[in-house]
Amino acid sequence: MINQVNKKIKEIISSDEKAIAGYLNNCAQYNGKRLRAKLLLLSCSVFGRVTDKAIELAAIIEIIHLASLLHDDVVDNVGVRRGKKALNILFGNKTSILLADYLLAKAMNILCNEKDAAILNIIMETVKVMSKGQLNEIANKNNLKISEEDYSKVIRQKTASLFSASCKIGAMLGKLGPKDILAMEKFGVSFGMLFQVTDDMLDFWGDEKKLGKPVFSDLMDKNFTLPIIILLKEADTLDRKKINLILKSENIDKSDAKKIFAYLNKYGIKEKSLKTALKYYNDAESSLFLLKDSSAKKELEIILSSALKREK
Repeated sequence: MINQVNKKIKEIISSDEKAIAGYLNNCAQYNGKRLRAKLLLLSCSVFGRVTDKAIELAAIIEIIHLASLLHDDVVDNVGVRRGKKALNILFGNKTSILLADYLLAKAMNILCNEKDAAILNIIMETVKVMSKGQLNEIANKNNLKISEEDYSKVIRQKTASLFSASCKIGAMLGKLGPKDILAMEKFGVSFGMLFQVTDDMLDFWGDEKKLGKPVFSDLMDKNFTLPIIILLKEADTLDRKKINLILKSENIDKSDAKKIFAYLNKYGIKEKSLKTALKYYNDAESSLFLLKDSSAKKELEIILSSALKREK
């Protein structure tokens, strides 16, 4: 089914204009696990079958995700994406932003032609929420007073919202009842929160070769995620002062990041962050428990378990 999604993505974003086609061909390096598409299709097939419309909407969700990555790479000044130069490095920020806008426009054009008001509203609202999440993340950069609540709000908006929309739309297309649609929607939120928490943990404890990008990226960009938030709460007074001095410095380099990493390990922050990840895992598992047994449900359980143990 994912091959069908990939084929539909190429069909949607194709262009007869050589210059644009060249840029779009380079977007292939952004192809990931297609998790959002998988969740949509599995949510659709929990009690029903995957339709052509589900394939098309799975492709649209992935195109929206791709556009968000292009925007993120410009905002965060990312140099590497999946082990290769990011498009903002290859072609410049202006081209990346315009390419992202082009992809969003193509996706929205198809949605409008579908004339499905309910699904259009879900996706439009999700794009708005994702943008709010990015804006809130920018507003919290270099904010040493950011709370876990602030952090949770950002990742719920920026990451979990699109996972949730994918699951909800899939359940709607699969003709699930209201309770099951709500269960899948909640599963998507919890899964997305879990996915982002583990992603933020990998920024410190991940393997650069597997990640395809440098570790400590968020820290050096002064984007203080859950491990840093917990560290600032757990460290004793003397260590907190030393940590704050590093975090308040004008630039955080690799050497500074390694010092912070040592403090993270000293206070067992990996294990404490994992407790938060486990909470979201349990919430997601509880949502799946409400569904009747099926092969699709089993696959969702496998994907959920993989998200907790992910290495990239």
